[in-house]
Amino acid sequence: LFILISDSVFCQQTNLEVYPLYGTLFNHSPAAAAIITEPTYGLRFAYTKRPRKASPFFEKFNYPAIGIAANAVRYGDNEIFGNSLGVNATLAFFLIEKKKFNFQITTGMGAGYLTKEYENSFQRLNTAIGSQLNLTATLLAGLEFEVIDKLYLKPQVGILHYSNGRTTLPNLGTNFVFGTIGISHRIND
Repeated sequence: LFILISDSVFCQQTNLEVYPLYGTLFNHSPAAAAIITEPTYGLRFAYTKRPRKASPFFEKFNYPAIGIAANAVRYGDNEIFGNSLGVNATLAFFLIEKKKFNFQITTGMGAGYLTKEYENSFQRLNTAIGSQLNLTATLLAGLEFEVIDKLYLKPQVGILHYSNGRTTLPNLGTNFVFGTIGISHRIND
């Protein structure tokens, strides 16, 4: 009951979002052994809430939306890099805001799981990840257009990073650079 009451008092907007992701693993280190030849793709689901009343932090930054997002990605050169699953807590900042259009930056941090890690084999091509459990960080920038009442189109670019924080080596991490055109449904205003 408390959650329902606090939702109606403190929540301005609640959104459900889905994003198809398409891009590539960005080779950011000369120590990376594998040459990436195939595209990477995946899905991102997000649930966000934007508060009506909040702390001075939220007021100062134009009431950013807080949320949770889940990512499922199939890396290019899948036999080397495998797949990733991640969950992030997110914060979306609205830099330009109009009635039917806005520009926003979304950040996120969380936990992730990768199906392939560094192999102690002859080829040793996956030098990016030393463990299956990782931290994950996201950064997205893009637009949001209202298409019809409570339905929004969200063209965005972003990066999804996985790293084990040097708990095991190697730890170059992966950087998935992507573009997307997502859909957002506003549940309430």
